[in-house]
Amino acid sequence: MSNLLFIQRNAVLVIVTTFLFSLYGAYSHAADLATIPFFITATLFQAALYCLPLYLLVKGEQYLPPLAVKIASSVHALTIVSLILSNYKLYSLYGFYINSFVINIMTTPGGIEALGANASTYKTLAMYALLGLSVYAVYLRFIKSEYIINLLPNARITGLLVFICFLIHGFSYAAANHKGDSDLLNTSKAIAWYIPITAKSFLRDLGIEGRDDDDLDGSSKGGKVNYPKFAQQPLTIKTPYNIVWLVAESWRFDMLSERIMPATYKFANNNIHFTNHYSGGNGTRMGMFTQFYGLYGTYWFDIMRERKSPLILDALIENNYQMKAFTSAKFTYPEFDKTIFSRFSSDQLHSDSKGHGWQRDKRNTTKLINYIEKTDEPFFTFMFFESPHANYYFPEENIIEPDYLENFDYLDTNISKHIKGIKNRYINSSNHLDTQIDRVLTSLKASGKLDNTIVMITGDHGEEFMEKGRWGHNSTFSEEQVRVPMILHIPGQAAQQHDMLTSHLDIPATLLHTLGITISPEQYSFGQNLLSESYQRDFAVASDWHGNALITPNIKYVMSSKARRLGNNVTTINDAPIEASDITAADQSMLTQFIKSVGSFYQ
Repeated sequence: MSNLLFIQRNAVLVIVTTFLFSLYGAYSHAADLATIPFFITATLFQAALYCLPLYLLVKGEQYLPPLAVKIASSVHALTIVSLILSNYKLYSLYGFYINSFVINIMTTPGGIEALGANASTYKTLAMYALLGLSVYAVYLRFIKSEYIINLLPNARITGLLVFICFLIHGFSYAAANHKGDSDLLNTSKAIAWYIPITAKSFLRDLGIEGRDDDDLDGSSKGGKVNYPKFAQQPLTIKTPYNIVWLVAESWRFDMLSERIMPATYKFANNNIHFTNHYSGGNGTRMGMFTQFYGLYGTYWFDIMRERKSPLILDALIENNYQMKAFTSAKFTYPEFDKTIFSRFSSDQLHSDSKGHGWQRDKRNTTKLINYIEKTDEPFFTFMFFESPHANYYFPEENIIEPDYLENFDYLDTNISKHIKGIKNRYINSSNHLDTQIDRVLTSLKASGKLDNTIVMITGDHGEEFMEKGRWGHNSTFSEEQVRVPMILHIPGQAAQQHDMLTSHLDIPATLLHTLGITISPEQYSFGQNLLSESYQRDFAVASDWHGNALITPNIKYVMSSKARRLGNNVTTINDAPIEASDITAADQSMLTQFIKSVGSFYQ
């Protein structure tokens, strides 16, 4: 087979794969018929971009050995096809394509494990790879696909057609983005790695009216962080309580029930229980960041760049607390070793990433208990539990929902078909989480240290099981993804239940005030003291990698670009869509207040 013919067949494979999977994406997005011209031209232009290296290879083949040309064209075609397949599989699971967030996961130590990949996943990948190579070999040997290439005109006219496709889809998207044409914008999401072209200012200068709400993204401008706002001063702790800070991965609010988590439920009823509490994000990074710093999640990037430690931990270190943190994941992903625990030495950070989440939790809980029992007071200790993280593993003794999916492999499991069995796995794993939290609480009571210890128990974020159309987290700001349990034990405080809106943003102010540090919360956070008689939160804020969402007692206003693409811009508090025009004056005032304050911790 000649080099030209070999390259042509690879080009056809790339073009057909791009078009077919984009077509599948358009079908899954219920694309409107009026968007067909945009869809076809955008897809053809995308395919042309993918084939550009093959075109350059044709032009330079005389300068390369024949075998090198064939290897290069095969590697390129297989890479593009693999990425296209991976993109649409990833989208079916999480609602987004391969992006900077995914690359961050893949390249950060501990990131792949955080996704829940297991031995079964790698075996399935290997099987698919062998199958794909076999199909590819059969395709090259027997499918005479070059006839499709031969239907194209000469290179100059083909280039002109590609340029026309660029103009049509580019202008169509720019106009739709300016006018707010949701049908065409929805269709663009069907094309993996589609590069949007916008021209709001240009179209506005032409006198074409458009919508303005997309100009409001709710993100700060960035820059040098002014955190905390006050000049360096002694942070003297007047009431040196110990602190046991317990956070569970993917622990959503309705798992805290008498049936699923009886011990933790009892502890909540006997202490201070916040029943309407929101995480500061729909993923671990923002959910953890907001509860330690009291800042909106969009500050994460600049805080990490400047390696700023949270004020609450600075105060404990300054007052000679014994410090130790445990995780059943890794401190390197997300990069908590460069943010929250940046002042901790390596021997103060203990991670365990071997085996299933419940096994790690069990080992780490034992180490945590030993640390509490043997360490002089005052001490701070943190524990991150992995039991409720996908793939939701648990031992046999924690099976309270026997109708669960036994083998949960991301690559070959039909999520929507098996969602009940998947959720039952989650419930069973939450029951195991309960047993480990109970071990810690039992140890504190037995040692008598509970009488001098603040215990905080919460989740980093929630987990959705298709209640609002998604599985997992890190996609939208549905109640299931952002609402979490929140339990506080404060020595001497009577049992209380609070049903008002509360947020992870309030945790630093609450703990610092309880320790006797009376600096105004506005100097270091967007939070308030949860235990203050005057506490009232008008709105909460949750963040993801791409922006924020405003949560009031009535509505959610989504400003994250990714979450907007995956859901509605404005919803009720229970995630039912509403129009922006239905926002009340009071909620509009909260939105204005948020926008004005969002950049207040930048110089």
